[in-house]
Amino acid sequence: MKSHVASDTFRFSIVVKDRPPTRRGILSIVSSVYDPLGFVAPFVLQAKILLQDLCRKNFGWDDQIPEKELMRWTSWLEALPKLEQFSLERCLKQSDCAGIVSCQLHHFSDASEVAYGAVSYLRLVDSQGNIRCSFLMGKSRLAPLKPLTIPRMELSAAVLSTRLDAMMRQELDIAIHNSFFWTDSTCVLRYLANDDRRYKIFVANRVAAIREQSSPSQWKYVNTKLNPADDASRGLSADAIIEDNRWIMGPDFLWMDEEVWPHDSIATSDPGEIADEEVKATFATDAVQAPARSIDLEELFKTFSSWMKLKRFVTWILRFKKNLRDLTARGMEKERSASKRKIQPINVEELRQAEKAIIEVVQSKAFKEELLSLKGPPKELKRSSSIVRLDPILVDDIICVGGRLQKSSIRARAKHPAILPKNHHISDLIVRHHHQISGHPGIEHTLSLVRESYWIIKARITLRRVLASCFDCRKRQAPVGQQKMASLPEDRVNPSELPFSRVGVDCFGPLNVRRGRSVVKRYGVLFTCLSIHIVVAHTLDTNSFINALRRFIARRGQPIQMRSDNGGNFV
Repeated sequence: MKSHVASDTFRFSIVVKDRPPTRRGILSIVSSVYDPLGFVAPFVLQAKILLQDLCRKNFGWDDQIPEKELMRWTSWLEALPKLEQFSLERCLKQSDCAGIVSCQLHHFSDASEVAYGAVSYLRLVDSQGNIRCSFLMGKSRLAPLKPLTIPRMELSAAVLSTRLDAMMRQELDIAIHNSFFWTDSTCVLRYLANDDRRYKIFVANRVAAIREQSSPSQWKYVNTKLNPADDASRGLSADAIIEDNRWIMGPDFLWMDEEVWPHDSIATSDPGEIADEEVKATFATDAVQAPARSIDLEELFKTFSSWMKLKRFVTWILRFKKNLRDLTARGMEKERSASKRKIQPINVEELRQAEKAIIEVVQSKAFKEELLSLKGPPKELKRSSSIVRLDPILVDDIICVGGRLQKSSIRARAKHPAILPKNHHISDLIVRHHHQISGHPGIEHTLSLVRESYWIIKARITLRRVLASCFDCRKRQAPVGQQKMASLPEDRVNPSELPFSRVGVDCFGPLNVRRGRSVVKRYGVLFTCLSIHIVVAHTLDTNSFINALRRFIARRGQPIQMRSDNGGNFV
């Protein structure tokens, strides 16, 4: 497409290149038709449909196409040069046009089984009542390879119309008074007119996109015979586009007064008559009050395998509880400002409060009777209690070890460690935590670390069990693996043969040897049996080795078998 300056029109300059009839060649020629405004989109659509058919049949980019498709391609290629006869005025207004009183955009959309498209026109009315309808832009797109229903295709074409309207309003310098959208799909009109039903995701998304750019009152029904977008979804020949037609000129009723425009009551009919497959199924729900169920905190604690992770979890719960109380105390009118506060990281004091809460839960079940005795009037504990020998005291609602270290200068937690039961998950977590952070030491060192803050009843039994299951310690303390030597070969274990009947041979050196007044290099050839025999070789070449072997045979006799580290066995 190019602009012809003399006639002030848009025209095409077609240069058909020689390309093979393959998918690659067809795509090259189709892409060479420069038509950004879609003047000949219905004609190009035929070649796009051919390309999609070849793709659907899994033809390669350079495969020769079948005879049937070749005839379709040849026919389209022969009609391509005819586009040079196409001409369209570039100016949207007439030269003798009086003042414009009405400027409207009209968008038509349609879809078929193979494609969908949209076309836009500008309708101008001057002060004398003259009407002019100009072609603005046309779009034609192929249907996806995965089949879609016709209503969904029509809905996609309607979305394309709204996008064209947004583009035209942004690019045109003329003030647009109103926009109209025309479609021959009653399903689309009912989708847009419905405010009650809930649709499936495909339909719901496209209805929302259409409503963002337009209102249901702007959508009108037009008969298929009067819809120029029908050409964008089915295609046109080159001769049909060159001649005056509704694709370029627009439908006849746009050149007339609004009183004669199509008026149909379909869009205002009952919007509930919509295909059931596009409407989401509705379900009835009944509220049932479940009995209150208390949460077993000890079972919840067993889901954690780390002492620190458990403390952080409880810390967030306690912070959430505190925030709810603060909101209740200050009033709900400050809830919005409180929700905008930045979340602060966990601090040390919050971790201590979480640790105290966990220990209180454990002791409330493990030492229930002892807690009642210590909180009530002073009285002695039962002799059957497991902690009676620890002289327990109550410190900040936690049972701790008593003893006689009240006047000691060590820290309070070391003087009065919290008492924990044996064979409890929390005790195991604490032991495993101190064992890991201290570098996996033995039982005594780990026990000394634990007793700085906690006193576990019969702690050594717990430590032996936990440390025995430590995977890192088991790997570190595993015995060193020993490799068993393979059996000796047959030639090494035959006592009935003479010495040096089977020998191994190797060379070593060089050795510096004095020869007269000079120093020369010499190499050693090593023959091994139960004893070692060394013969001197002058060099490492073949002749020197053969001479050394001859001297060995002359001295020891001819061996039955020889071994070498380079050649394996040889006789």
